[in-house]
Amino acid sequence: MEIPFFSKKSTDEFHMGSDKTGDDRYLLSLAEAFKDKGIGISGGKKQTNNKKLTKRIAKEKLHLAYRLDEVTFRCVNFYATQVVGPGFYLLGDAKAQKVCMDFVRDSNLLIKLEDVVRDMCIGGNGWMENIFNGKDEITDVSYIDFRLMDFKRDGSGNVIENDEGNVDEYTFESWDGQKKPLPQNQVVHFPLFGWGNELAYGFVEPLYRVIYDKLNARHGFSQAGWRAGFPLYVVYVGDKPDNQTGYPGNKPKKEIIDKISDEF
Repeated sequence: MEIPFFSKKSTDEFHMGSDKTGDDRYLLSLAEAFKDKGIGISGGKKQTNNKKLTKRIAKEKLHLAYRLDEVTFRCVNFYATQVVGPGFYLLGDAKAQKVCMDFVRDSNLLIKLEDVVRDMCIGGNGWMENIFNGKDEITDVSYIDFRLMDFKRDGSGNVIENDEGNVDEYTFESWDGQKKPLPQNQVVHFPLFGWGNELAYGFVEPLYRVIYDKLNARHGFSQAGWRAGFPLYVVYVGDKPDNQTGYPGNKPKKEIIDKISDEF
């Protein structure tokens, strides 16, 4: 897929004045380091630990709802293709454009981004891993299934944050149950509808009960209709004991029961 780029003109050089006059004073204000503003009643910069943990729908259940409900499946995939399909613009000179375009092509970035957006719709979170070479340069990115990622948490289930209220470490849990910590610079997190330093919400979770009830109701109606047209057959094999006559009964072997069951 061809990626459109918007080139910056060579005359559009960025200059910041030092006399703090004119519009430049606003840029200088933004460039200054944040000053200590004290501690508020909310607890300072911390985000998650002040929040009561809310019960969430399991990631596997969200993914199952996406797979089994045809409307959800089509909407999620349509949204993902619409977001990634048109491509994106990159600002920079010709050399920077070539470097970025080569990286997009060599890493299959658009295909991986489509998977990320799909995960954001389903579970609210998309993830990628930065791949570094021996020089600590990013040479590739890898898509990570949202069901395998989480923030590093304490024993109470709260996200562990640093003094600035940011997350320093994530947790990757492979399909065989092994957990591996991942540092912040190795992970790229894409939240959809964020909630501080907590797992974000997607489109499927608010609709999960509706999807679940619809699938169960449809399954029940189909089973009822099938039973009306094809009633159950009950087959008796062997004889019951008769206490009056003293007949001990006849209990057939498992091989005979399986044979008759297969025939029916």
